[in-house]
Amino acid sequence: MKKEEKIILAIYLLAQLIIYISFLTMDFFNLGNSTYLKYSSIIINLVLALILTIKHKKINLFFLLGLLFTLFADTFLLVLDSYYTIGLICFNAVQFFYFLGLKDNIKKTFLPQLIIRVSLFTLCFIIGLIISQTEVFLSISYICSMILTILSLIFDVDLNKGKKILLWGLILFLLCDINVGLFNLGYYFNLSYEITSFLENISTNLMWFFYLPSQVLITLYLVFSLKKKSVK
Repeated sequence: MKKEEKIILAIYLLAQLIIYISFLTMDFFNLGNSTYLKYSSIIINLVLALILTIKHKKINLFFLLGLLFTLFADTFLLVLDSYYTIGLICFNAVQFFYFLGLKDNIKKTFLPQLIIRVSLFTLCFIIGLIISQTEVFLSISYICSMILTILSLIFDVDLNKGKKILLWGLILFLLCDINVGLFNLGYYFNLSYEITSFLENISTNLMWFFYLPSQVLITLYLVFSLKKKSVK
């Protein structure tokens, strides 16, 4: 890696670390609204990916699209805090792009997985519409798709350094979404006020505790892949 790229990555990691510590401090000690601070970290991921894509004159299209649709999803779910169905569709797209990005590494299971993923999303979307629980079933589709990708990385892919970074990124991503599920548990089950409050208080802070590191690792995987593909 050239000196210029090392400097860019160092600045990126330092900026993300400062943002991470800042919003965790704000959240854990109730020091204000950290929404735009969190959102800025997701923008920075995409900006770094675009800068290095242009610099290397190569593109990891599907993972770049994954970062782009992550930004779209967070626009709806975090910043606007509305249009949750659109946000969840975007997150389903994110996992589908990551799956497509691994196509060359999972040739034996690619077609069966493609059928399963498309069928699962279609079925969840239709059932969700029928029973007016679209967000719940889109969440199920999204989580199942992420778990499939994690299992593919564990069992079907030769885990070099870059793939290990991606695997840990997706595991942290899943931990974030588990906390999202815990936060919303009280909306779908008849839990006591004490349990609901406890789950909400814990999961609120843990969502982004896992989420930003996951996105940084996924971005670093994209950077790693560009370095391997770069024009000489």
